[in-house]
Amino acid sequence: MDLREAVAEHWDTLLVVYGHGAMEGFHLSLETAAVFLAARTADQQPLKIFRFSARVVSPHVV
Repeated sequence: MDLREAVAEHWDTLLVVYGHGAMEGFHLSLETAAVFLAARTADQQPLKIFRFSARVVSPHVV
């Protein structure tokens, strides 16, 4: 059994957070992701996905 199969058999994806520009010192186009897992149960919760951006937003409304 490979790692993917083992994870899929015993774990559910609880939360995925991804975005770009979040890591200082790397090119702004670099995309990062964090995946949070929870032990598999009979009552599986819905997957939650959040996207963020570390881009600087101008405080001026145009």
